[in-house]
Amino acid sequence: IVFGKNTWVVIGRYGTVVRSTQLLPPWGLDVEIVGNGAVERNPDHVLYADGEPVVLTAVAAPGSEFEGWAGDVHGTENPLSVPMDRSKRIVAEFSALAYELDVAVVGRGSVKIQPDRETYLYGDIVRLTAEPVRGWVFTHWSGAVNATTKTVELVMNADRGATAHFTAPPVLARIPNQVVTERRFLELTAVATDADSPAQALTFSLAEGAPTQVGIGSRSGVIGWLPTEGHGPGECTV
Repeated sequence: IVFGKNTWVVIGRYGTVVRSTQLLPPWGLDVEIVGNGAVERNPDHVLYADGEPVVLTAVAAPGSEFEGWAGDVHGTENPLSVPMDRSKRIVAEFSALAYELDVAVVGRGSVKIQPDRETYLYGDIVRLTAEPVRGWVFTHWSGAVNATTKTVELVMNADRGATAHFTAPPVLARIPNQVVTERRFLELTAVATDADSPAQALTFSLAEGAPTQVGIGSRSGVIGWLPTEGHGPGECTV
């Protein structure tokens, strides 16, 4: 269907305009978007004079990248200068970025990843759960997340890396049961070892329910007790 003396207009069902083409200047510029992004045009006119240059700038949305131009022009130049010597249809093509997640472990344990994929899209949320083996303790996360909770969530808006740190608990050397006599001072030294490298600074404390007169050096591990008549006969746990 010819619409006016300078324009071809293709009409679809129910009277919708499918395509219009200028036969003579001024020229029309139809810009289409594939993917997630936008195109800025300068100058931004409805129609352009014959030979007038138009600069098109493709702007990718977060999580997308500009792939190139299609339609009446081809290539990846951005911004792109287009001479308006006829009506043109130009397509800006964008594609979604894929992000990788690198999870590492220090010590003995594992990490549960939900969902567990090779790559993730922008804005995807990944849940990480640290699972220590028996006898080991989870201490903290490092990398893209700094936390001490076993379960954390990461928002994938870039390549990410997270490390779960596990530690072996200190081992307290066995202290044999002691027979003590009223008003005779008892002194023992608790000894503990730490397999971590570097070793952690260890502190000592008494078990819940220990006699109030028993003391222990938090750093030295030296236990001192002067039992009185009120402590016996019986057993005490320290």
